[in-house]
Amino acid sequence: MAEIKSLIAELEKAERGSRKLDFKIGSYLGWSPPIARYREWGMWLAPGGEEAQLPWWTTSLDAKLPGEDIIQTAEQMTGNWMALQRRAKGDPAWEAAYAKTEALARRIAALKARDAS
Repeated sequence: MAEIKSLIAELEKAERGSRKLDFKIGSYLGWSPPIARYREWGMWLAPGGEEAQLPWWTTSLDAKLPGEDIIQTAEQMTGNWMALQRRAKGDPAWEAAYAKTEALARRIAALKARDAS
């Protein structure tokens, strides 16, 4: 639990997404760091054991986390972004997240919902 809270806090403070943050999310989700021969291509071992390109979660709007179900995003007057994520199918509760970019807000909301379940 402390690990996810620390990861969420780091994402909330970030000015922009980065591969370093993607690596931290991947490690939290069970991805294994790249083996030497694939390091230059960014290949990781996904939780199922297959080799795969680590998603660009913190910079891409399309790279969803497992279970991500964003119901709304909005840019605020401050220039920050807000995202709302459903906690679980059929659960009317949601998690709100705020960040400097839309991609970060989406991933934070998804991680908060995962932590709440």
